Order: sequence, then structure tokens, then C-alpha cells
Amino acid sequence: KASTPSGIALRKACELLGVDAKAFVRCLTVRELTTMAPGGCTEEYQIPQHSAQAAARRDAIAKAIYEHLFDLIVERINVALDPSRADETVTNNVDLEVDVLSIGVLDIYGFEVFEHNSFEQLCINYVNEKLQQIFIELTLNAEQIEYESEGIAWTPIPFFNNKIVCDLLDGARPSGLFRVLDDTCKTMHGTKAGLEVDKKFLDSARQLHGNNAHFRSANNAFVVKHYAGDVTYDAGKLGESNKDALDNDLLGIIKSSTDKLLTHLFRNLEVQDNGKGGNVLPSAGTRIRQQCQLLVTALMECSPHYVRCVKSNDVKAALTMDGPRVQHQAKYLGLAENIKVRRAGFAYRNDFHRFLDRFGILSPTTYPEWRGTDLNGCKEILRAIQRMTLPPGLNLKNEVQLGMTKLFIRTPEMYFAIEQLRDKAFERYVEVIQRAYRKYRNTRELVSLQNSMHALYEGQQKTRRRESIYCPFSGDSLNQLNAAFLGATARRTPAQESEFKTLFKDSMYRIIDHYNPKENVLFVDPNAAQIVRSVHHSGSNSGGGSGHGVVNNFLPAQAAGCSVFSRVIVLTDRALYIMEKLTSEGWRNMQAHAKVPPSEAAQKRPPGMLLLRRRVPLPSAGKKSTTQTGVLSGVVLSQHADCCVLLQIAPPASSLLPAAQVLAGLKKTWAKDDSSPKCTVSGEPFSMFSRRHHCRVSGQLVCSNASMHAQLLPDVQLHSPQRVGDHVLGLVSCDPLEDTVLLTARKTEFAALVAMQCLGPSATQKITPALLSTIITFQNTFKLRPNSYVPGNISLMPGIEVQIRAVPPPAAKTPSTAATPTKGNKGAKKTTTAVSGVATSLVVLEGFTAALESGGKLVVSCSADGITHQAVLERRERQLHRQKRAAKRRRREEKERHERRAVRDAEREQQRLQRLAERKVKKLAEKHARRRRAEIASGLSASTKGIKSSNSLTRLAAESESRSGRKSPATAASGGDSSSAPQQTCQTPPRASRAPRQSEAAMPRDSDASYVTAVGDEPPLPVPTSAS
Repeated sequence: KASTPSGIALRKACELLGVDAKAFVRCLTVRELTTMAPGGCTEEYQIPQHSAQAAARRDAIAKAIYEHLFDLIVERINVALDPSRADETVTNNVDLEVDVLSIGVLDIYGFEVFEHNSFEQLCINYVNEKLQQIFIELTLNAEQIEYESEGIAWTPIPFFNNKIVCDLLDGARPSGLFRVLDDTCKTMHGTKAGLEVDKKFLDSARQLHGNNAHFRSANNAFVVKHYAGDVTYDAGKLGESNKDALDNDLLGIIKSSTDKLLTHLFRNLEVQDNGKGGNVLPSAGTRIRQQCQLLVTALMECSPHYVRCVKSNDVKAALTMDGPRVQHQAKYLGLAENIKVRRAGFAYRNDFHRFLDRFGILSPTTYPEWRGTDLNGCKEILRAIQRMTLPPGLNLKNEVQLGMTKLFIRTPEMYFAIEQLRDKAFERYVEVIQRAYRKYRNTRELVSLQNSMHALYEGQQKTRRRESIYCPFSGDSLNQLNAAFLGATARRTPAQESEFKTLFKDSMYRIIDHYNPKENVLFVDPNAAQIVRSVHHSGSNSGGGSGHGVVNNFLPAQAAGCSVFSRVIVLTDRALYIMEKLTSEGWRNMQAHAKVPPSEAAQKRPPGMLLLRRRVPLPSAGKKSTTQTGVLSGVVLSQHADCCVLLQIAPPASSLLPAAQVLAGLKKTWAKDDSSPKCTVSGEPFSMFSRRHHCRVSGQLVCSNASMHAQLLPDVQLHSPQRVGDHVLGLVSCDPLEDTVLLTARKTEFAALVAMQCLGPSATQKITPALLSTIITFQNTFKLRPNSYVPGNISLMPGIEVQIRAVPPPAAKTPSTAATPTKGNKGAKKTTTAVSGVATSLVVLEGFTAALESGGKLVVSCSADGITHQAVLERRERQLHRQKRAAKRRRREEKERHERRAVRDAEREQQRLQRLAERKVKKLAEKHARRRRAEIASGLSASTKGIKSSNSLTRLAAESESRSGRKSPATAASGGDSSSAPQQTCQTPPRASRAPRQSEAAMPRDSDASYVTAVGDEPPLPVPTSAS
């Protein structure tokens, strides 16, 4: 007998439930059972409950309340999300045909495997088995159908089909474990202890499934071999957990509650009259099977996607991975099995037009627009991918197949490789967009600057060159470089040209970063030139008497004269760099006295390396350039159509010092002799044959092999060749800081940018001709200022006068000492002059000559055939008209492209809707077919059940007739006297409702009889008319 609960707990529970305490205690401790007595009568029994049974009845009430409360919360949430369903309840049969388009999220547990597993784990693992069965059916079967319809060749991979496990758990023939447990609980009448019920269940399960490979019995336990692994279930509480159902007593006490919420939760359940059944609700196992079947039916109507969740650790620690715990989950989540199933087919599949839209950027023929069919567009993309570099081990022909409407990719590695190619293509376009945006952002400033220069030229009545007018201020010098523009003589492949441009940029930034990595490049002209007066320099022969090459190409001239050398002009926001392009021939000449073989010397520096000739600082922001020394102070231009630019440089304030005094000051900053036992550049140990030296630029200890060159260092007042390390060779200035004459075809843009940087940030708001005139002056004859800071034998232009003249074409012949141009293409000339064994190529304008007259005057002659400002205005009007026409054409082409895109999208949408309608019709047909099969099965079951009930009643009536000498109602209905039927409280259960008429046409007329004959215990008797 169950002990009476304590008063406090009982009173509190009854207050919360709103029920009578005495009735509640009696409901827990006594169970009323109604059975059928012989003759169709009913008998009622009152069965006292022991403590375990009373606790089970208490738990059944708690679980039923929790279940119905949970369903109520879900119902309210659904109503809140969709108010139109306010009149619907959870049990409504909503037609799925109305809600074709929907998205649902199903969150379930994975496999549960503990040290002790019971009924709850069996139910959860059963649901997982059913979901795995759906996964196999939807994944493999659907894929196989899709492959066949698309004409894709594939090889099926064998996998484990868990249908045998599902039949073991819920099969009908033989009965599954859930059905066996239900039968055991019913036959034991709930009077035995839980362990006895479970032992009976184990015996029945062993008899039915002892030969099943996925079932194994043990001592008070059984093992089920699930698809994810073996799970051992302990006996002892299986029967009690399965009987968590409300009978008439429990439901009656709940219905008598005064709490409105509690009565609302159980409003759809009614207490059955005596003789109509014992339990109101089915067992827990039956409910699980029914709910799982509803879930499977709902999922079969959808297109499910799976997300597998893995718990990294049990302590909720960040960035912590518990290996055994994760491995356990991976095993019992069935990840390996799912991956094996998934990898049996193609990892990626998509429609042609979607693949074309996503990866069309990989082919220049499909981007930005493709006018052919989607299939041909995909083929073009695949051809472009095949020409690209793929990771090793991937073959596009073996990985990609084209179907009727879709493209299939077998492995994820191939798809990710294509995605990476797409990312790289986007990176290239991102660079183009960024460059275009920066160019657009600076366009207004550059246009304003160009207009100001035009106005300044107009005020000074300067004639213009045609090349100067048609050369806009781009602000994008680095990206306009090409092999011809860089002075390359040999034809190069696109790859070689790209490598050449990269080498040029790297060499340029190597020099700039040596001074300040934060400098921004504003202007680059790799095809400029510098006019230099060659003078005799004693002691500066090719070897210098010390075996060190001197980076000074013009020094070995034997007579005073004029020379023109190729230069690279780079303007940043802080300095002006004048660089030299060192060709392979010049490098070999410099290495003639090196201590390495010529072949190795030629490989040390590749062609195209840049060496710094002079770095000229720009004035500091906020200070006048005229008050600063050692900086660029002004720009002088002529009024003729020439390409000369005179840079006025303020000399340093210090005077010339002796070299010994300068070296003595530098030695204080050099590294000590014993600071390092080996060369800091090459790592070679110092020895008798590898002596240590000090680099005059960095002050580091270097060996002879790492310091084979010498150069002038005018910035530190060392005007004789000095030893420098290879790591700083060409990074420091070797020309003196003095006025310089440059030649550049982009003179206007260069002068304007120099003036803007000299004016400082305040001038960037509005550039006017008046501001520019403070930096830029116009003189046809100007004299270079002498510089006491530089010795006379080192100065490049020692105080000479420069005069620019305009001569009518054809140009007059120049003296032999001048650099005489030859006829070139497109109005340009190529002048070649050999100085110091280094051949220098220079492209200058047609009609340009430079000569040094006997009086020491440098005369630069240019063509007088210039263009006036009026011609410039007319040219600008024509250019504006062309721009308007081009913009109008672009808008028209863009509109046509959008129209074609809209038509193509409409066609694709129509095709998509057509395919969707076909799939919808197919899915509805499958749904109706499943319904017909279910209705046929339910109709057969109902007929069988009605016939069996009638047979049983007939046998009971015959037995009663033999005892009492009276006929039963069934016998009377079949031909006996119905008036003699007794008036007893026995009722004949009504026969189950028949299947709809549409199922009758699909079912043979004699199917009921044949089915009953096959499954019945004995031949069927005639069915009574009342039961029909």
C-alpha cells in the first residue's frame, strides 16, 4: 500500500491543481479497472497501488500537464507569428496544399548514449533512426533520380541502409520492440513490479528478434546496433516509462479542477463511460511512434537541409576542444556515415544560369554580358578555368559534368578551387575600381590645376606643343607603364612585360623606402632626360685606381661639352627623385673591376635596376621655400614650345669641408671593429683574405665581396669615390645638390605638381594662376647659380647660361658635340649617345637640339611650330563634345544591356516557375498516392477489426446460449429469433468507418475476404446486418 503523502505537500499540490485532497489521494493510491464479464457485462474492480505504482501515477499526471502546456505554448507562438490561424488549433488538419511555400526549423537531439540508457534514450534514438532513413531516401534516391533525368554518369557507392533497424523498433511483422513493450504492459495489467514487466518484455523480444543481427540480449538489458553505433538499454523502468498515460481516474480528477488553465489544457479529452475502454491515451511508446510518423510525413513534403551540431567541451570554455568528447559525438551523430553517403554523388549542383551568373567573371567572353545560351556560357567558363592554374591533383574533365539543365561538380575541393579563382578575379577588379576611384577623386583637383596652367600659359603668351595639349593630367603614372614606355628595346611577352614592370616598381620603391616609406608617389616619367656639362675629372678613371666601380657614367669624358642622359623622374609629396635606368651593358661595365667572374656579376643585378642620382627635398609645409636651404625653391620655364624644365635648388648653408675632416666626423658613428666577427651583409667571417671595411653610408662592417663598388657622397661632403656596401648601392645621391636642367614631354603636369607641393596644403583648396606664378617663372634665357658647396670639378652645370631658342623647321644641323636627334615615329626622336661605354637611349621631341657654344652658353633649340591658346580652346571644345557623345553612347548601351538582362531574367523566372509547378504537381501526386495507400490500409484494418469483433461476440453468445439456453443477438440477427435476446449491458463495438469511395475503385472487390482469410485465426463467419 502507498503511504499517504504529508499534509503540507499534499495541500500545496492540491491548491495548485485546484482539486480535492481526499479525491486526489484516492486517485493515486487506488485504481479503478473496468473489464468485460461473460455475457457482455462489465465488471469494475478497485485495485490498491503500491508505492512504485502510486509514484508512477503521480508522474503520469505531471508529465501529461507538462506535455499539454508545451503544446499550448507552441500553439500560441504559431498564432502570434500568423494571426490568420487564430481559429486553428494544434489538432486541426490543415491542408498542406494551401501552404506549399514554408520554412521550418526542426531542432532535435542527436544519439544519446550514456552509461545507463533507458526508455527515453530508446525513443530519442528511434527518432534519429527514422530521420536517418529520411536522409538516405531523400539524399540517395533523389540524387539517383536527378542523375538519371540529367543524364549524369555516376557509380553508386554501397552504404548501410538502416531500414532493418527501424523495422526492429517499430515493425509490424514481426512486432517491433515498441509493439512488444505495449503488449507486455497490457498483459501484465500493471500489477507487477517494473523489473518483472521488463523481464517479460526481454523474453518476448528475444523470442521474436533473437536471430536479428542488430539485436542482442544481455543480463537484464538488450543491445540495439544503431547506424551510429551500439547502444545498451537497461531493463527496470521500460514498462513504467511506457505506461505514462492517463486513465479514467486520473483524467477525471484533472477535469474536476477549478483551475481554468488546467481544464483548458485537457479540453479535448473526455472521460469514457464504463465498458468503453480503460486507458484514454495510448502508451508513451505508441505516442512517440505516431508523432514520429507525422514528422516523417511532414518532412517528406519538404526539402530538408541538415546542420550537425558538435559540442566542443562540457565546461563551456572558449577555444577548448575536448578530443574524446568530440569523437564520441561524431560517432553517435553518424557524421562519418552521412559524409560517406553525401560524397557518393556530386558535392555541388546548380542551374546553368546560376553558375553563369556567379562564375561568369572568370571568362572575358561571358563578362560583363553573355548573349548566348546558358549552356554555352558555362562551357566558356569551363574553358577559361582549364587555362588557369588549379591545385595539383584536380582535373576539370573528371570533376565537372554538364547535365540537361544543371552543372555538377564532384568534389568540394574542385568547387573551392573555382571559388578561389573567382576571388582572385574580384581582387583584380577591385584594384581597377580602387584605381579608378582614386583617379576620380583627384580628377577635380587635376582638372583645376590643368586649367590654371592653361591660364598661366595664356598670360605669358607661351606657345604649346601638340603632345602637351593632348596629354591630360592623369595622376596614374605607375599603371600607365609599358615595356615600350620604359625604354625596352626587345619585344617581350605579356608575362615578361609584367615582370619588367614589377621590377621597375620594386626598384623605385626600394629607393623611396630608404628615406621614408610613407611617401606617396604623385608623378613618374621614366622617359625623361638630363642635360649635363661633361668635364675632365682627374683621378676618376674607370677603376679609380682602387679597383672599385664608380656609379657615375659621365665622369670619364675627355673634353668639356654637353651630354644628354636618360633619367627617371619621380615626384612624391616630400621629395623629387632623379634616377638612372641601369642597363645590362652598363652593369657589366661597372663590374669590370669586381672580384667576381663577369658572368656572376651580370647575374647580381638584373636589367632595369634603378640607381638614385639625386634626391631633392621639397619645402616643409607652412614655410616659404625661399627661406629654406637644400630644397627645391622654384621652376623656370620658357615661352617656347620646348620640353625643358629648370629646377632652382637652394644650396645648403654649410661651406665646403676637407674630406679628412668629414671622415673623422663620420667614424664616430661607425660600428666598432670588434663589434662583429663576420660581415653584416653577406655573413662571411672576416679573415686575412676577407678584410673588414666600413660602409660610408650605413657605417656597418662589410667584407670586400660585399663592398665592391664606390660612389660620390655629396650629401656628406665626400666628393671623391667612397666605398659603399652592396646593400645600399644606388640608394643615396651621387650628384651634387645644384640647379638642374631636365627634359620631359610631360613638362606642364610636372611643373604644376611641383608648384602645388611647394605651395603646401593650403593651396590644394583652390589653385589659381597667381599662386602658381609664385613658384613658376618664365624666362627664355637664365643662368644657373654657382654653388660654393660643390667643387668645380664635380659640378654638373657650373654656373653656365642656358638659352632656349625657337627655330623654324627643319631644324638646323647641330655641332658634333651636341646630341643630334634622328627621325622617329609619331613626332618623336630617338637620340643615342655613348658615354663611358654605356649606351643610353633617349626619346625626345622632333626638332630638339642641345649644343654648348664656344662662349660657354648652353643653347637648346626647339621647333617654332607651336600651337596658340586659341587652338587649345578649340581643342577643349572638341574634346568636350566627344565626351558628351561618349557618355550618351554609354548610357544607351547600358540601357540596352539592362533591357536584355530584364528579358533574360523574365525568361529564367518563367522557366523556374514552370519547373516549380511541375515539382508541385509531382509532389501533390505523390502525396495523394500516399494518402490512398493509407486509406486502403486503414479500410482493410477496420474491416478486419469489425469482422474479428463480430466473430468474438458470436462465440461469446454461443457459449452463453449453451449455458442459459437462450440465443445471442448476433445469432438472432443471423437467422434466429431476435425477440428472445436478453436485455443486458453488453454493447457491440461499431465497425470502423469504411475507406472513401476513390479507394474502393482501386481495391479489388474480394480484397476484404482474402485479407481476413489470410490473417484471421479461423474462417470468417457471416457479418451481422446490424454491424454492417
